[in-house]
Amino acid sequence: TLFANCLAFAGVDTTINLLGNGTGLLARFPTQRAKLIAEPALLDAAIEEMLRTEAPVQGLPRRLTGDLALHGRVIPAGEEISLMFAAANHDPAHYPDPEAFDIERQSKDHLSFGFGLHKCIGQHLARLEARAYFPRLLQRFPDYTVTEARWRLSHWARGYAALVIRA
Repeated sequence: TLFANCLAFAGVDTTINLLGNGTGLLARFPTQRAKLIAEPALLDAAIEEMLRTEAPVQGLPRRLTGDLALHGRVIPAGEEISLMFAAANHDPAHYPDPEAFDIERQSKDHLSFGFGLHKCIGQHLARLEARAYFPRLLQRFPDYTVTEARWRLSHWARGYAALVIRA
């Protein structure tokens, strides 16, 4: 049951953050929102760019099973390190103009759902929920504005404690 609870919490929390963060991004970048409204076929690329720009999970700790040589330094086995997915998603060597929110960017290789053996098993469900949410949001409230935005304090997640919109 611990594993099931972990999956439920992680799936709900990260999906809520994806939807909230994406809603906030579309409000902050109205030209991108207008482009998405005009070209609904950009939805999948927009969701990937939302995930890249405002990753619901910023990073996760891992304990090293072997020594790690990195940047001229050795971190010994047994030490805890933090894998910062969100920082990698903003690497200017990989993403030109990484701070720009561009729904036409081809960013399917972001690390917002982790990677390898630790890749999120619920990633497809989160994308499916986003595909259902954003068209409805934009159809009903194409000109919404954010009246209150307050980030939640968290070491590992990026999401709003409050995001109030007005239609």
